[in-house]
Parts: sequence; structure tokens; C-alpha cells
Amino acid sequence: MDEPVWSTVSGEESPGKLSLYLVETIAEARGTSADDLDLCLHEYVDVSALTALFESGLTAPTRRGSVTFSVEEVLVTVTVESDDRVEIRAESTPAGATGSPERGRS
Repeated sequence: MDEPVWSTVSGEESPGKLSLYLVETIAEARGTSADDLDLCLHEYVDVSALTALFESGLTAPTRRGSVTFSVEEVLVTVTVESDDRVEIRAESTPAGATGSPERGRS
């Protein structure tokens, strides 16, 4: 399994960029470019709900939390831990593997 890929979306880069960062981070974890990624993110996660939940966290300091979901062989975790930053972690997993990634960077 490869090392996890991390992206950070800060307040000045939002709104509207979370889904773009998700696609780019997933593509990097799969070893390809976002342009070559052949999937529809909406088939794996409700992007509108995720955007509403986390992008509002960029301006609402009381929101904290994380959501983990799988996109084919990539485990993705979106986390809000600070007032103006959303972290995206994508990690390739062996086919059929399940579970949550460990928090923290190697």
C-alpha cells in the first residue's frame, strides 16, 4: 500500500473547491491525473451534503468532525479540525479492504 496523500483546503480557497480537491487527491492516491480519473464522485458520496457540512465549517468555527468513505480502492477521510481548514486524506487500499485510516501523518 502506498503512503497516504494529503490535501488542505483553507478558507480563502473556498467555497466551491472541496469537490475539486477531493477529485485531485483521489487521483493522486491512484497514481493518475484528475483528468484521467474515470469515475463519478457522486456515485460514492453525496458531494452536496459533504460540501454543505464541511465548507460551512470553514466559516463556522464551532463545526468539527470527519467523514470517511471509499472510492473504489481509495479510502478518503475529510476532516475539519480548525476554524479555516479542511483536510482531505486519501489512501490506496487493497481490493476489498475496509476500515478507517489512522489519524496522523507518517
